[in-house]
Amino acid sequence: MSDEILGIVALLVLFGAIFIGFPISFTLGALSLATGFIALGPVVFDLAILQTFSVMRDTVLASIPFFLFMGFLLEQSGLMERLFRGIQQLLAGVRGSLYIAVIVTATIFAAATGIVGSAVTLLGVMAGPSMIKSGYDPKLSAGAITAGGTLGILIPPSVMLIVMGPVVGVPATDLFAAAVLPGLLLSTLFLVWCLLRCWLNPALGPALPPELRPASLGPVVKDLALGVLPVIVVIMATLGVILLGIATPTDAGAVGCAATFVLTVGSGRMRWPQIRKSMLQTLEVSSMILLLVWPATCSARCSRGSAARSSWPTGCWACRCRRWSCWG
Repeated sequence: MSDEILGIVALLVLFGAIFIGFPISFTLGALSLATGFIALGPVVFDLAILQTFSVMRDTVLASIPFFLFMGFLLEQSGLMERLFRGIQQLLAGVRGSLYIAVIVTATIFAAATGIVGSAVTLLGVMAGPSMIKSGYDPKLSAGAITAGGTLGILIPPSVMLIVMGPVVGVPATDLFAAAVLPGLLLSTLFLVWCLLRCWLNPALGPALPPELRPASLGPVVKDLALGVLPVIVVIMATLGVILLGIATPTDAGAVGCAATFVLTVGSGRMRWPQIRKSMLQTLEVSSMILLLVWPATCSARCSRGSAARSSWPTGCWACRCRRWSCWG
């Protein structure tokens, strides 16, 4: 079987198995070994063993639990709720203010933690009831929450970029530096789109009713200060030291995790049940992510070993240029 046909069959089997509900990690791992055995022979099992030790020695992957724990601590502490409430009250008289609050909060949360799942849940719980009560469009509201919540995929310190680094063979710090501007650009486009829609059709995002507006700016400034300042400290303790080359992602994750723990406990809203829940969530999600890393790296190694990358040109079929390939 040629490499082209083997690659197509592998992709079809992978998508089919995921569609019918098989776990991605086990499906990708078994498929990598099967296709590697067909293309390379028994040597694929030696490659799998070497790749296992390579993944275990990758210190960058040790930063994943740190960033996850940071995110779950911020979620449990209520700091993001204060930030959202402060932005919402500050822009109460502006059309689409809740859209702005959702996307800005999501951007800051992504830059502080780099995770996705808890951000979408947290934004839905915080913003959903307020949007419904204020008469916001349900479709645009759901789009703002889900799109803003997934900014953590791209904005550093993204856990996805940390996982992607070993798979594609690129240092995580380079991926972080390359993803800053695209992430902020995407967040800006979300803001512009929501504001444009509200300007063209004010019914999609009316200004907050008088009963939901603050009576004075004192509580608003307090919520903004208590929500923004701790998060800025966390961002500087993680993303800042990574981009400046002061620390590796693992070291920065440990420092940021310690800073987040001190700030959230010092806020007075964290007790042992919340800390324990954050630890259990971190253990669960970290195990799931790291279980995906090994089959993903094995799949990439088998693809390189079988020369599938060089035999999948996207441009050569049209212009016979082998420098461009759909696998990078």
